Amino acid sequence: MHPLVTKSAVYVGTWDGRLLVLDRATGKQQAAYNLGGGVASALSVSGDWVFALTDDGTVHALAARRD
Repeated sequence: MHPLVTKSAVYVGTWDGRLLVLDRATGKQQAAYNLGGGVASALSVSGDWVFALTDDGTVHALAARRD
């Protein structure tokens, strides 16, 4: 999947259903979430929310990490 890059974080969705949050400066993993289904499209951000669509048709909205 295409990563989503913000001022301080990189968000990566995986085919096995994880959303990874990496520190943009160091690449160190800050968080990981199990979404229960493979990420089926590019991630998007709006305001304080990151959105991910999984292959089971669910749209997940997660609070973005503060920059």
